[in-house]
Amino acid sequence: KMVRLQDQLLVQKDEQLQLFKTSVEETVQTTVETGIKSYSAAVQKNSTNGAVCNSKILKNVMKSVAAEEDRSKNLIVFGLKEEDEEQLPALVTAVLEEIGEKPHFKATRVGWKRPGITAIRPVKITVPSSTAVHQILMKTERLRLVETHKDVWICPDRSSEERATR
Repeated sequence: KMVRLQDQLLVQKDEQLQLFKTSVEETVQTTVETGIKSYSAAVQKNSTNGAVCNSKILKNVMKSVAAEEDRSKNLIVFGLKEEDEEQLPALVTAVLEEIGEKPHFKATRVGWKRPGITAIRPVKITVPSSTAVHQILMKTERLRLVETHKDVWICPDRSSEERATR
């Protein structure tokens, strides 16, 4: 008797699951169709001669959006002394702790180290989110007050076009 009840329960659960699956499939199908119609209408409305953008333009737009998104999680640190066999994460942690921030990050020097040239290469810091970048940038003024880091400054990672306009 117990086994029969369990079988009935399993059959009912299977029926409910199938009904739920069908409902979800119909909802997704309707949503996709509506979205495609909306996108199609927007493209037709916004195109000047009725032609849709070519693939090169679309690829360039996608590349620039992806690059901007990648850059939004980066900071560039200038003036951080460069030493042989340096512990870059420790140096960056010290700077960030001076302004009261302790995010997870990855840090690398930008550019090539050239023998005989004493120029200090900037450091690129990548943090998990653009919010963390914004919080750090809001506190960078504090570095001017610290004697050991008064020549260090932190900037957002800008594209070459943005750097050219500054």
